[in-house]
Amino acid sequence: MRLIVCGGRHFNDQEFVFAALNAVMTRKGIEMIIHGGSTPVDRWAEAWAHEHGIKAIAVPAKLHLFGPRAFPLRVTSMLRLHPDGVVAFPGSEGTESLVQQAQAAGVKVWRPRKQAFAEVSH
Repeated sequence: MRLIVCGGRHFNDQEFVFAALNAVMTRKGIEMIIHGGSTPVDRWAEAWAHEHGIKAIAVPAKLHLFGPRAFPLRVTSMLRLHPDGVVAFPGSEGTESLVQQAQAAGVKVWRPRKQAFAEVSH
């Protein structure tokens, strides 16, 4: 599975990100992680991928070239990598824009909930 991982810059739960990625790996398998290369979630997804021997591709926004258009162009570039799914952690407008565009392209989106992991561990 090719997986886009996204989330806002203020989301700060690395353990939860790792648990969610472990769950996807167990259920579906992951062959590639695609991320934006800018938020803590992106860095954690990259670290998780390296730890598991999985290819990780960062698709940074090229603000210096495109200004504010860089963010939607980044989403387009990410979707051109043909992801099978998106794991979306809490974020802001950028995360929501990615989610909406992925859904419009027919890509499945999963928004992990901490409650679901708490129920499994008890």
